Amino acid sequence: MPEIGEEQFAKETLERYSGSAASDFQSNLLLTNFPKYVEYFAKTRGAKILEGSMFKVAHCPKEGISILDFKIGSPAA
Repeated sequence: MPEIGEEQFAKETLERYSGSAASDFQSNLLLTNFPKYVEYFAKTRGAKILEGSMFKVAHCPKEGISILDFKIGSPAA
């Protein structure tokens, strides 16, 4: 089996975990640990929430922003 490059591995991992094509990510990325922020972002912008095996994400191409709930760490910290 041929090895894939680091960039391809990162792209495939992002797509699997987020449920979104890497090409859908906008140039500005908000990272959050609060799923309600993704829901609010999507609701206020009419964006669809995508969910992969680990993360929720929403994209707003009009504003050039994506938001991703990466679920790492304690939101109470």
